[in-house]
Amino acid sequence: MDDMFADLDEPVSSATTPASPTGPGAKKAPAEDLYAFLAQHSGPAKRSERQEVVGGAANAKRQRTEGTPSASEPAGTSRAVRLQCTTHLETAASEDRGSRAEMEDVQVQVADARRDKHDSRRVSFFAVLDGHGGRNVAHFASEHLHESVLEAGLLTNKDGGAAIDAAKRMKQAVLAGFEATDKKVVQRCAAERWMDGATCVAVWVVEETVVVANIGDSKCVLARTSDQANSQGQVKAITLTRDHKAFHPAERTRIEQAGGVVAADGRLEGRVEVSRSFGDRQFKQKGMVATPHIQIFNITDRDQFLLCGCDGFWGVFGPEDAVKMASKLLGEGRDAKATCNRLINEAIRERRCKDNCTVMLIRFLKQPTDAKGTGESR
Repeated sequence: MDDMFADLDEPVSSATTPASPTGPGAKKAPAEDLYAFLAQHSGPAKRSERQEVVGGAANAKRQRTEGTPSASEPAGTSRAVRLQCTTHLETAASEDRGSRAEMEDVQVQVADARRDKHDSRRVSFFAVLDGHGGRNVAHFASEHLHESVLEAGLLTNKDGGAAIDAAKRMKQAVLAGFEATDKKVVQRCAAERWMDGATCVAVWVVEETVVVANIGDSKCVLARTSDQANSQGQVKAITLTRDHKAFHPAERTRIEQAGGVVAADGRLEGRVEVSRSFGDRQFKQKGMVATPHIQIFNITDRDQFLLCGCDGFWGVFGPEDAVKMASKLLGEGRDAKATCNRLINEAIRERRCKDNCTVMLIRFLKQPTDAKGTGESR
């Protein structure tokens, strides 16, 4: 396995995801067999300022006060957080329902996502979930994903070990966490008779390491300068995620081996365009899975920010286009929140996005450390 902590090439070489649940000649497997396989191999305002808080019901109240803006502070407010590391994070998001009757996107920002507040390691969690056919699954998954990944061992072996071992552990935890979350989602869907689903792009920042995972067509792009010595150099866009569409050859093969059909219009069973999602329980025995694509890297001085968004946003913005505009706005002195607002305004008002539209910006702020080794918040 390649060193996942090595400097990313442009274009990025993807982290390897597990083999398809059904290989050539394999029998059609029911959903419970699919989950067993994964476990074995992974070891209504127009503009919403609503901010989701995750980590399970038991942690929600604690995280609202310790990891997110207070009740008196507008949710999504741009803020730099004092953390025990040399890179600080400034995060914000903005969203608009477009011409849709309902807003089905859910965005999550948890700056301090530690379970153990005595653990000095920075752990932050961010996600954009894009619901289809409703918002129930997106909301439910947003409340369980981070906790499921922690339960799967994202932060184990904190006292060291080879970087490659840490990368493998993180990847296995994310794979298992997505699997566990989807199992909970499907069980809840059956109990409540929900039929909707949700794509997802999720980001964990653990000290100076970034883990990006996605299912479906929600996307994350890294803005990286071309010059290590000059953070104001030309900024390149590096796509860290992989779209999972039913018409893609590898996905089509996997779906057909699972007993599903990709219709002439490229949709799974003629109904849904994506091939990986949370929920969509009626398609789980037809090739719909929640196995994420994963990318892991260490933050360098060249890395400026991440842009995460739903397919509505990326449908009117290309990666280079979005990074260029965001970089220009930040360079003019705007903070993360103002930048997100401008991006959404451009998407909806100027580029005529009709879909739900959400964008999140995670900015890496490199600052000198003080004598105790902690960064100075600005």
